[in-house]
Amino acid sequence: MRRLKIWIAVAVILIVIGGVGSFLTFTSASAADEKEESHTVNVQDVTSIAIKASNEAIVIKRADQQEVTVAWQGKTAKRDQDHVNIKTDGSKLSVETVKEPWKLFSFDFGFFTKRTLEITLPDKQFKHIKLDNDNGSTHIDDLSTENLKIDTDNGSINLTNVNTSNTEARTDNGKIHLDHVDGHIKGRSYNGSITLKTQTLNQDIELKTSNGKITVMTSETPTDAFFDATTDNGSISLYGEKGGSKLIGDGTHTITLTSNNGSITVEKE
Repeated sequence: MRRLKIWIAVAVILIVIGGVGSFLTFTSASAADEKEESHTVNVQDVTSIAIKASNEAIVIKRADQQEVTVAWQGKTAKRDQDHVNIKTDGSKLSVETVKEPWKLFSFDFGFFTKRTLEITLPDKQFKHIKLDNDNGSTHIDDLSTENLKIDTDNGSINLTNVNTSNTEARTDNGKIHLDHVDGHIKGRSYNGSITLKTQTLNQDIELKTSNGKITVMTSETPTDAFFDATTDNGSISLYGEKGGSKLIGDGTHTITLTSNNGSITVEKE
């Protein structure tokens, strides 16, 4: 019996020592390390851009310059070798954030994931811009492209002064805010509200959310649009009128607004 107690005491001591050692190893390996990375890319022949990120807040803006500048910064686990991979293949530019953990393990469990990927584009018209982000917000300001596609799992999407022919914005969890976005718009959020601000409604628009309200604000009342609004739980107001449909003029432009759980409002600012 006495020998059993001794073995139990030894086992407890070994467990404590192992736990302390593991904690010290984790603390050392996962210590926060501030990192920065910057690149300049010649895009004279580039017409399309593909951006893929894992856990970054993405900011895209336009400036009076000839090249594309890519700036990445944030805190990561000290031994993780995160970096940005940039590749030009003919007319396509690819920008991807890469996470390469130390050895076989990563000690970054989300404690040091405040990262920002800022991309500054030259003042030129691109044909296609595609953005995929796993976790992180997306902010785009003053952009000109024929086609814009944004897909994020967890994060809000904010577009301001975007000149496009077609815009697709989708997020699983997060709000979508569209401020003066031209062209055909498709906005989809599975869990989050959608807001659209525009001068007038002279384009086809499709906005859908499973959980959240939809708000459309215009400076002018449209003269040629058809509204098709539906919600399972919530009120509908189209320029002060109740009801899910409204025809203005010939209804050339179709505005489709759908919410499974949330109100729908279209009004003048």
